[in-house]
Amino acid sequence: MTTTVADAPAGMDSSIAGSGAGSNSAARIFERVRARVAESSGWRGVDLASLSQRHLLESSVALAQVKREVETMQAALAHEIARRSDADAGAGGLARRQGYQSPAKLIAAQTGDTTAEAQRLINVGNALALTVPDEDAAAGAGEVPGEVSGGLPGGEPGSDAGGELVPPAADQYAPQPTKPKFEFVLRALGAGRLSIEAANSITRMLERVEAVTTADVRVEAERDLVERAQRLSADQLMRLVRRTEAWLDREQVKLTYELLRDERYLIMREDAAGMVVINGKLDPETAAPVRAALDAMVAHGLRQRRDQDRLSKDVRSAAQMRADALAAFARHVLGCTSEKLPLGSTTVVMRINVDDLRDDDAVGEIDGIGQPVPAGVLRRMAADAGVIPMVLGGESDVLDYGLEERWFTWRQKLALVERDGGCAFCGAPPSFTEAHHILWWERDLGPTDLSNGVLLCVRCHHLIHRDGWEILATATRVEFVPPTSVDPTRRRRLGGREMFDCPRQWRARSSSQLSAGSAVVADADVSVVEA
Repeated sequence: MTTTVADAPAGMDSSIAGSGAGSNSAARIFERVRARVAESSGWRGVDLASLSQRHLLESSVALAQVKREVETMQAALAHEIARRSDADAGAGGLARRQGYQSPAKLIAAQTGDTTAEAQRLINVGNALALTVPDEDAAAGAGEVPGEVSGGLPGGEPGSDAGGELVPPAADQYAPQPTKPKFEFVLRALGAGRLSIEAANSITRMLERVEAVTTADVRVEAERDLVERAQRLSADQLMRLVRRTEAWLDREQVKLTYELLRDERYLIMREDAAGMVVINGKLDPETAAPVRAALDAMVAHGLRQRRDQDRLSKDVRSAAQMRADALAAFARHVLGCTSEKLPLGSTTVVMRINVDDLRDDDAVGEIDGIGQPVPAGVLRRMAADAGVIPMVLGGESDVLDYGLEERWFTWRQKLALVERDGGCAFCGAPPSFTEAHHILWWERDLGPTDLSNGVLLCVRCHHLIHRDGWEILATATRVEFVPPTSVDPTRRRRLGGREMFDCPRQWRARSSSQLSAGSAVVADADVSVVEA
């Protein structure tokens, strides 16, 4: 298939398109993609296989942005369709006149999506249409310097100095200035930087916590979530939104947790093919040790695969490794001493502010579990495991080894979890990670110190070394610098807890509390870390 400049995808220059002038800029690519959408021409006449990697990726990014812009327009229309449908709940509503029971069903029929997806469009459209008083605009308008609002000096508001009523000014009846309720969501959607699904998750969460938070806190939360949503997957954002809601509405956490606890179940049955099917749902407390142990076995298998000879390489998938791990645990419990479980460094880590440990309204975390849990649950888990308080990094616990030791210790890894939360690059749970040297131990003589450590899963560790990413780390922040092949500008990308966890200031913790030590288990499988 021959590619011409006229038919070339956005941004293709003459060296790729064949002839004529073109632009390599991302802006040009975006405009070309928009034009093809408007013309309904798609990629007709374009040999996509001949595109360079750069132009292929930039065209895909531009098309995704156009899709988000179109969805934002759909949300605005969905709001208006819903408004006209609800204006008259009877047969006169717009949706019913078109033969549909609800505006969501009408929109779903038009878009070809599910009713739930159509309802998301309506939710976002409704949220974007909401306004709140613009106090800043109101404060700066309608006042004359030197005068007292509402009356003359020396008199009561609304009266003159002699007590006679003063007619209200004409502008008192003018509409008060307002602004969008979700300004940051609206801006990001309008610029095509935020998806409808992300906007729906953020706005609905902020509406749920409205009764228990101040406007300033919600604005801060909205700004931060919108910024990070542009760099997170939908699953990662949902986890972050859930954790943020828990910290903003701690009372609701206890109610939510009780519901989760009541819904736990596990079913085993044999299907027609003779396979045993396991299906269930576990609350965070029940799932924590199960997940930590299974993840540790999978991580162990992946590390062994990395170090094995290619001829004897383990070809199991992660799901198969997890199934085999479950069987290994069962055999071990039944008394089979031949099974050696690689769990020496496996720990269920619970994290809570030391001052909140005795507060029933406080909230804590379990590493690897996205749902925050009440402090009472952590106390119960700690009691069952026989937790013994101990300060990490004290005089009896050396956390910096320089060049004398190559491998990071278990306690060093626990300390790194405080900053990284798990894999600092992708957010995988701590049980999937290993502590790695930022400056390589052999090549760069990098010390085995906390300042030179970072938690990475096996996949991300390989990716960073293979492609030449740089890692910049301080005591509180981790950043990754991509190679020029990924980003010619080499713009830094935030990682660790700052990327995948809700900001600590929402938890009302002081800097002194953030530097507190940790309480860990001695000869047990659970530890509580004071964050």
